[in-house]
Amino acid sequence: MSQSSSKNPTEAIWKPTSPKSKNPATPVAKVGMRWYSKMSKRERLTQLYYQAVTAVQAESIIHQSIQCTEMELILCGKSIAFDDFQNLYCFTVGKAGLGMAQACEAILGDRIHNGVAISHQEGELHRMTHHTSTHPLLSEKSIESGEKLIAMMEQMNDDDFFIFCLSGGASAMIEKPIEGLSLEDFQKVSQALLGSGIDIKALN
Repeated sequence: MSQSSSKNPTEAIWKPTSPKSKNPATPVAKVGMRWYSKMSKRERLTQLYYQAVTAVQAESIIHQSIQCTEMELILCGKSIAFDDFQNLYCFTVGKAGLGMAQACEAILGDRIHNGVAISHQEGELHRMTHHTSTHPLLSEKSIESGEKLIAMMEQMNDDDFFIFCLSGGASAMIEKPIEGLSLEDFQKVSQALLGSGIDIKALN
């Protein structure tokens, strides 16, 4: 929960953040404690639910983990001078792939030289190329997306730097089957494992 400007932080709480906010972790309004005390238990729980969901959204986590100044890229608190590398690439894969890519673009802007985002959603990006894949079942798009990702990474040289953001669902969205294993075989095995009830670690 973000801190209030009040001397007593318990005097106010935050409403859920606006989906249009560039930084999903930034509060847009505060609610007085007097008004909050009149809320029903259901309303209070709803507030807490939205605060919790906002806090763990991929976009919120990206904004907490990636910052930049005019001279430095800051990743999880570690500073890296932009002069220390040539080009910056960003890669995001998974069910949160599009949202993570949009957050990276909002933070880094034209600092991003190129990159690839792979997700199962439709959406637009300005500095990175977006490919849609499938989840939870593998498809031809999974293989195509894997090839696009590898091709982009092969464009980098030793002086470049990259950020790779991974979220759930990536194992279905990008695939490169070993030689001799057909897509049909891969799909049959994956579908059988999905229906078996095994946990995600065993499935991967």
